Amino acid sequence: MWKFTVALTLFLVLSFSTNSYGQIKPEILPEDFNTGDQGIVCLCRPGVRNKSRSKGLALSYGFLGEGTFEEEETPLTSSLSQYGRLDHFNFDLKIPIILKDEIAILLGYTFFAERFKFDRIGDDFRETFEQLDNDFLKSNSLSLIISKPLNEKNYIAGRLRYTANGNYDQFFSFENKYAIYKAIAVYGIKPNEDFEWGVGISYSKSFRNQNFIPFLLFNKTFTDSWGIEAILPGYINLRHNVSRTFIVLGGIEFASQSYRIDTEPNAFDQVFAYAYNHTELIASTSIEYGIAPWVWANLKLGYQFNFSSDFDSKNLRTAPFDADPSSAIFFNIGIFISPPDNDRQG
Repeated sequence: MWKFTVALTLFLVLSFSTNSYGQIKPEILPEDFNTGDQGIVCLCRPGVRNKSRSKGLALSYGFLGEGTFEEEETPLTSSLSQYGRLDHFNFDLKIPIILKDEIAILLGYTFFAERFKFDRIGDDFRETFEQLDNDFLKSNSLSLIISKPLNEKNYIAGRLRYTANGNYDQFFSFENKYAIYKAIAVYGIKPNEDFEWGVGISYSKSFRNQNFIPFLLFNKTFTDSWGIEAILPGYINLRHNVSRTFIVLGGIEFASQSYRIDTEPNAFDQVFAYAYNHTELIASTSIEYGIAPWVWANLKLGYQFNFSSDFDSKNLRTAPFDADPSSAIFFNIGIFISPPDNDRQG
């Protein structure tokens, strides 16, 4: 079975990487659906034996290698805007409010930020790329998470989330122009300790659009050493448990992020306003390693296939455009808190 999983992963990587030459996002991949949306399942009992670790508190840093914003459908002239790297930072915290056999309620807070470091900014849409070079693009989220077992083999779970995404000056913003509202519901079925599957629906409303996204949960432990973890269309991973404190994951995942961006006034006192979205597919290998009771480190290395970045207009004086950022190597390192197996809720 693990050979089938490897073959499936390679097939998906090759399929999407081939498509990425045209930088057109496949229709099956949604917008504003990322790893943060997938984490709800880690909190839902019961889970499967030997699965990857749940994270109550996590801190990580990563970067994407150099790239160039090349022409997609919008004509661009030389020289093109080029960045040396894209840094990103993530902090995630989940606080239990009620933890009982019949129900679990948690509050969540997530801070995510990314920043381009440009080596060269071209003449086209200069104000926009200069703003990307000067600002952190911030994402602050507040979440309410609820999970409830229905019986020994079935459960339901849900999450409500408010997110502020943009280049706002303050640390957190409740302005509506930055707001993204999300709701997720999951129905899970666990026939035995080694198999779990379920169906879910995700709804989001943002400054770009609103959408409903169905998804499928599939977790399977084949042996003490091998398993598969997937939330489609979010990600699919082959899992290898080297030991109780050493887990290796390999596969592909989809990520998408949107921001509201306002530029600084130019010489004519004009402000350009955009709803900016970037989407990508990441083929990676990651390691989770227990360095002390409750304390784990994770390392992730892969290759990121970037689809076209879209800059939608948000006022009359702003011209929309799109561009193709180059694909590049992806790296991430972090540390997180995870309770020992005998204390975990799944």
